[in-house]
Amino acid sequence: MREHISDKSVTIATTNTLVSDSKHPPQQRAVLIIKNVSTAGEIINLAIGQEAKLLQGVQLNQGDTYQMSIEAGYHPSNERINAIASAGTAKLAVHEVIYSDG
Repeated sequence: MREHISDKSVTIATTNTLVSDSKHPPQQRAVLIIKNVSTAGEIINLAIGQEAKLLQGVQLNQGDTYQMSIEAGYHPSNERINAIASAGTAKLAVHEVIYSDG
């Protein structure tokens, strides 16, 4: 089994913004950590497998983190992850570990 690690910064718009594309077998997300690293109090809302809408879904205030991992007993979704922000200057730090058979 191969492991692919991805660390990136994503600027989130005030419209639906793709954070991470969906994964298809044989790929499987093993770890997903998303942190709101904005510096001006921006609020970011996450949506898994659907379009993000402000003040709906998982809400991340400045400094908040959303985390799922197989090692912690969770099964991170392989679906697309989208986000929307209260201001166009919002930023997310995204860490993913993807397992693949190929």
